[in-house]
Amino acid sequence: MKCVFCNPTYLKGLVAGTENWKAYLDYDQNLLGSCIVVSNTHVEDLSNLNEEDWKDLRSMIRLLEGAVKVEFGATLFNWICAPNHSFLKKPYSPHIRWYFKPRYEHQKHFEGHDFSDKNFGHSYHVRALQESNIPLDIRESIRKKLHSRLSQSIL
Repeated sequence: MKCVFCNPTYLKGLVAGTENWKAYLDYDQNLLGSCIVVSNTHVEDLSNLNEEDWKDLRSMIRLLEGAVKVEFGATLFNWICAPNHSFLKKPYSPHIRWYFKPRYEHQKHFEGHDFSDKNFGHSYHVRALQESNIPLDIRESIRKKLHSRLSQSIL
């Protein structure tokens, strides 16, 4: 199996990029501002990340958390590294990525849609094959808002 994260046509919705990482808006926007942060190189294990990867990841974390806090008022953030999907079919091809999940104590309203974190205060669990009920135009508005904020931060 080829690595889908190394395929430039697979990932859509770029929010921000650094030297070693790219952040894409997650299809699942049930938690407003959720992103997937993907290593720019094919790295299969956390232990194979070098010092520069970790340093640059810390920069990406600061950028994303700051942007989502300012734009949407997130209360806290969950970061999940779970490459499990890469092991569903052989040959395995894991690629390090992080799921960035902002958490909200109170309901948020954005472009006519209400976002509610019903499990606030509990661990976030990746839901298998969940369908997002957030329309594409709202997801694109979320992406643009974050991209605009992050472009200002990076400059």
